[in-house]
Amino acid sequence: MNKMTEKLIKDTDENRKAKFNMVTMIIGFAIMLMGALCLFIKSISVEYVDKQGFPHENFSLIPMDYLFALAGLIVIITGEIIYLHHKH
Repeated sequence: MNKMTEKLIKDTDENRKAKFNMVTMIIGFAIMLMGALCLFIKSISVEYVDKQGFPHENFSLIPMDYLFALAGLIVIITGEIIYLHHKH
């Protein structure tokens, strides 16, 4: 193989790694966006206490927000670690 062929193969491999990193980042941010959406829905939903004293609220959206944010952060960090590990 000549130098140009080796360079093209190396560039293609680097582009594939960069594309994988970009897709991983987009997925991570999309998961984090779902968490923010849960928090937004919780903030605009109607909360009230009925005549018997029972509260009516979407409390389950708060833990879901934290789980989505944590999962998105894990995906982003893991993708970056893999990208930096394979870059060298």
